[in-house]
Amino acid sequence: MTSVSWEETKRRVRERREAAGMPVRSKEQKRADMERLAAEIRAHGLRGFGGSRT
Repeated sequence: MTSVSWEETKRRVRERREAAGMPVRSKEQKRADMERLAAEIRAHGLRGFGGSRT
């Protein structure tokens, strides 16, 4: 069994998704989605999701 890096695994998955016609987000899209989610979590004051509020 050959081991592959995490980056190689992600690349292979991305290629398979593209070949299957499934949506694939770019790094910029992923970053924007994560920032949007973080802002939503901060806005609603959800605890246990990276916030330091107690």
